[in-house]
Amino acid sequence: MRPAGDFRPDCVVKAEILAGIKQDGYEPWLAVDDRSSIIEVWRENGICALQCQAEEIEYPPTAKLTLMVGPSGAGKSTWLKNNSNIYPYYRIISSDQIRAELCVDFRDQSKNDQVFEAVHALAKTRLKHGLETVIDATNIRRADRFACINLVPSYVHVEYIVIDRPMSEKRLDGGWRNALSFDLLEKHQQTFNSNLKDILAGDNVPNVTVRDLRQK
Repeated sequence: MRPAGDFRPDCVVKAEILAGIKQDGYEPWLAVDDRSSIIEVWRENGICALQCQAEEIEYPPTAKLTLMVGPSGAGKSTWLKNNSNIYPYYRIISSDQIRAELCVDFRDQSKNDQVFEAVHALAKTRLKHGLETVIDATNIRRADRFACINLVPSYVHVEYIVIDRPMSEKRLDGGWRNALSFDLLEKHQQTFNSNLKDILAGDNVPNVTVRDLRQK
């Protein structure tokens, strides 16, 4: 139904498919689906929609997901610590912290799949109970951002907090990053820059807002 590498929410993809069907001259009048967010798409387009199985969980209105977005060394974790009055530690799920628990060394990338499986499971559980949740990871790749967005239905607010600073500053206090056998800072910067347009557009997902806090 969707091209490989398309990680957008189902409601966005199906709305686009519907537009293509209509463009081909067809006028659908009946749809059957199971997810409330997709039922809304059909009904908003004047299609009679039958919901065969309602979603089991309605997320409370207090649920909110915040994604820190920025390359390695950008200062995301530091910013959260400096704003702990708004983002207290108990709302934050840090991929580095979970990596340290699973691998002992937070720099160890050998169990990344397990790390983010844990990150997403913790985040989803919190959000289902209406708890504001912050995922502190780079989130510079489109697939990673959508893996987080897809944790919640389309009526839950998702915010990107975008952080970066000059490369000269990142190299100056790069610490362990500067000692690696490859240029991690430059690699992340390139990925971030190539994704920046989509990031600042909230990946064109309706329930995503963006706060751009980059140092120019």
